[in-house]
Amino acid sequence: MPSEKEWLTFAKWGEKYGDMVSVSILGRRLVIINSAQMAVSMLDKKSSIYSDRPVIGMGGELVGWKNSMIFMSYGTRFRNGRRLAHQLFGNSVNIKQFLPMLEKETRRSLKKIFTKPERLSEHIRKTAGAIILQISHGYKIQEENDPLIELAERTMNQFSLATASGDFSANIIPILTRIPDWFPGAGFKQIAREWASTLNDFVEKPHVYVKQEMAAGTARAVTAEEEYNIKWLAASLYAGQ
Repeated sequence: MPSEKEWLTFAKWGEKYGDMVSVSILGRRLVIINSAQMAVSMLDKKSSIYSDRPVIGMGGELVGWKNSMIFMSYGTRFRNGRRLAHQLFGNSVNIKQFLPMLEKETRRSLKKIFTKPERLSEHIRKTAGAIILQISHGYKIQEENDPLIELAERTMNQFSLATASGDFSANIIPILTRIPDWFPGAGFKQIAREWASTLNDFVEKPHVYVKQEMAAGTARAVTAEEEYNIKWLAASLYAGQ
């Protein structure tokens, strides 16, 4: 299993073996889907059968991404999260409210790409972040050095490392998450705590911004469960970009 850019290897496997590939790593079987059509058919149209998530020891259990829609087990919270997502942009009528903002951010991005083409990747990431933060939190980013964008970039970099199959043995053998910190080879647990702190900031800080903005007006009170779902759906949107 490659430790980086594993999607390139998965794509090659797909070309050679077909749209669905099964691989066994230390007794754990992974199923890799290389077709968008098959992914929609299985994970969307037949979600009640296929939408449960695997246990990701490092990224999911220790860092905390198990609470996001990406790795959340199928159940009540997962269904509530999907319902919230559908209410936000599940149909063309809901999407229309975002079109002016999308056009504005696209124009801004194209202008930046034209003036500084050597920073193309940065412009694309920043535009995606600006759009997601406006949709999820109503937050308009600063032109340079925006604190939430920088936090999101750091979180997503750590997310990529924490969830890669080849980087941490705990992602393949989840029981390794239970070994004591003093055990030889358990250094990944300290890394996990640091990344978990980053993730917590990423989930909480944008939400705190929204609550501060709401404090100046009136809004329907939400339950603790609703607030939990809202925070983690917002984080999931960024992780799934």
